[in-house]
Amino acid sequence: NDPVVLDVRDPAEVAARKGGPPASVPGAVHVPLNIDGVKQSERPTTQEEFLAAVAAAGLALPKDRPVVTHCGSGGRGGKAAGLLRDAGYDAYNGGGPAHVASALKLSS
Repeated sequence: NDPVVLDVRDPAEVAARKGGPPASVPGAVHVPLNIDGVKQSERPTTQEEFLAAVAAAGLALPKDRPVVTHCGSGGRGGKAAGLLRDAGYDAYNGGGPAHVASALKLSS
């Protein structure tokens, strides 16, 4: 289905990775869910804020193409997928990056 993959981790998490591209899933686009690095439990990101962040990343998401989100373990990925589904996108939470990478290999 050639999904769009969004890595919604915080920039510090991505930078802490040892080597490799900014997103741990090849082809993923990094669009942090947390606004200014504040945890979702302290300040939940709104749908409008997340869609603005997606647009700021230069990403035009077609509503007929699946979107898979991931973070470190799945919490923020689930929140991001929910925000996108509520906006009419075909979005799924992929969990952590290893889960998404494994699923993409199985489907190719």
